Amino acid sequence: MNGDMLYLHQALRQDDAADFVHAFVKEVNDHVSLNHWQLIKRSEVPEDASVVPSVWAMRCKHDLTTNAITKYKVRMNLHGGKQEFGVNYYETYIPCHHLVCNLTCDCI
Repeated sequence: MNGDMLYLHQALRQDDAADFVHAFVKEVNDHVSLNHWQLIKRSEVPEDASVVPSVWAMRCKHDLTTNAITKYKVRMNLHGGKQEFGVNYYETYIPCHHLVCNLTCDCI
């Protein structure tokens, strides 16, 4: 692995799959401890409500000098393509770049 994003089935086939599983558990426990959600049964979801699916982003962080794995990173995100403005979210954020930064990047 070279730090590229992995799909779930790819991460679980790696020799270090147990480390990814540990990172999965940590991610879910962090969300639960911070009260980011409330678990309810799908049968209890109101019929007029839509359930937005989640996607997992997995990667290995590497030491730049030795290329050794320093961290297994797993993030759970809402599937952005399935969200509706005004229903699932109300604001968007786009970082602003200065003109000098854009000109520097264009020159490189």
